[in-house]
Amino acid sequence: AVFHDYSVEFDAGMQIANINVSTAFEADKTYKVGVTEFTDNDGSIVKAAESQFTAMPAIALEGIEVANNSNWIPVSSSDVDITGKIRAVFSQPVEPSAVRLLNKNGDEITDPIITNKTSEKNKIIAFDYDGFYPMTNYSIAVSYTDAVTGQSVENSTVSFITSVPDHLVLADTTQPNSEDNPYLIYCAAALDQIREDEYLAQNYYFKQMADIDLNPEVYNTSANNTQDNGWKPFGRYDMDVGDYVGFIGHYDGNGMTVSNMKAHNLEDDTELMSLFGAIISGSVSNLTVENVDINGIMEVGAIAGYTENTSIDNCHSSGDIICQMELCGGLVGDVVMSVITNSDSSVNIECKSIDNPEHCCAGGLIGKAFYSSCIISCHATGNITGYKSTGGLIGYMESESRVSGCYTSNNSIEGSTNVGGLVGYMELDTMLDNCQSKNINLKASGPNAGGIAGECAGNLGFCHSSGHIEGQENVGGIIGDNNGYIGECYSNCEITGTDGVGGIIGSQNDFGYYDIDTLTFEGNVTGTNPSHTNEIVGYTYEPEPI
Repeated sequence: AVFHDYSVEFDAGMQIANINVSTAFEADKTYKVGVTEFTDNDGSIVKAAESQFTAMPAIALEGIEVANNSNWIPVSSSDVDITGKIRAVFSQPVEPSAVRLLNKNGDEITDPIITNKTSEKNKIIAFDYDGFYPMTNYSIAVSYTDAVTGQSVENSTVSFITSVPDHLVLADTTQPNSEDNPYLIYCAAALDQIREDEYLAQNYYFKQMADIDLNPEVYNTSANNTQDNGWKPFGRYDMDVGDYVGFIGHYDGNGMTVSNMKAHNLEDDTELMSLFGAIISGSVSNLTVENVDINGIMEVGAIAGYTENTSIDNCHSSGDIICQMELCGGLVGDVVMSVITNSDSSVNIECKSIDNPEHCCAGGLIGKAFYSSCIISCHATGNITGYKSTGGLIGYMESESRVSGCYTSNNSIEGSTNVGGLVGYMELDTMLDNCQSKNINLKASGPNAGGIAGECAGNLGFCHSSGHIEGQENVGGIIGDNNGYIGECYSNCEITGTDGVGGIIGSQNDFGYYDIDTLTFEGNVTGTNPSHTNEIVGYTYEPEPI
């Protein structure tokens, strides 16, 4: 066949002819080229011999490789770091014209940044890159000029998934940290890094991007997570300055989980055994702390031992906590001027208080709520064992704190004094409304046991309780001992006690007040002292309430 699609150019001396083709030669195919005849200066016709050649083989992309220390390895066999060097290796030298990055949908990405791309003709096109997102699918396509045809060609894309960084990384490395540009956390080592001075107390924003396993058998390369003691909390109580040193940043769990955290310390009561230890003027949201194993002295909880001026939203916890002294909660041990919303705990709690059982304050969610703290739309389902001030949700409420829209369910709650289905003790000026304790199993070895509150000196309304309540004196379906206000409440409990046993209120203090027309009881009441047993109020102290 004759190759027709060509043109011929001669040099000035008519000595050399260049033949240009617009249709590509086929690789490895033999072609003949020459002038079959031409006219010499004297007018004679001269025939020229034909010559032949074999077209060059097609350029092939042999692979995309990533730098790994001093070696290059195919990206198909290794994750690619978020910052580094990549090269494309071809079978023949090419003239690079462009490098395109594509996302998993095949759309071109202009960010991350590619720099230092090889520009000269070479078999290897190398370039630096920065700004890849971890655990993300990317593709690379390299454009070049085909040495045979002179045409611009783009190789087939090569895909890879970037690796998980073992350190904190900014979402956008070109911008400062902010709520829209947080430090990203992909692993335990990056989470551990928050405790460092440059991050802990800098009011930074953090976002967890993957589930993290803190089991010491999995993550034990840090001195902050050992086989014996487990996790070391970020914040603590500093004896030298007489105050808390804590996390003051903002942590978005992003719906992810921190699992299997062990935190044991029975020697130092300044270590607030929990994930964060102490949180001061910070926030934690959208985080699940799962299957904790905590054993500490005081101020212990799954998320934090102590919070001050802090918000916690949409956080969840499960596992087991043992507290040797006081202030123990399934989520937070000690809450001061803080707001906790839309959170829950299914942690089993044992507050031993061996040295001073009068100061226990154990709750399924919070040990103690102090100074106008608000607990809204939360619930707890764990089994709680304590001494004084033990509650299915909160052990102790004081100083104008408020609980609203919360509930407990299927709890086993045991304590000595002031034991409540939701709150062990409510101090003056506290408020609890629109709450429920569902199917509780509550037992008090001493006085003041109630389906909602063991002892109440605050305001309690619009609450319901159901389940079984067993105590000694002052046992009620809603309140064990009331010297505050109660109204709009309903109880359907099986209640047993000795003296002062009531379907709604066990005993009514002379400072307290109740609206009898808004109290309803449909359960059963059994008291050893029948004269101090009643379906609404078991016993009223003199004088009669106003």
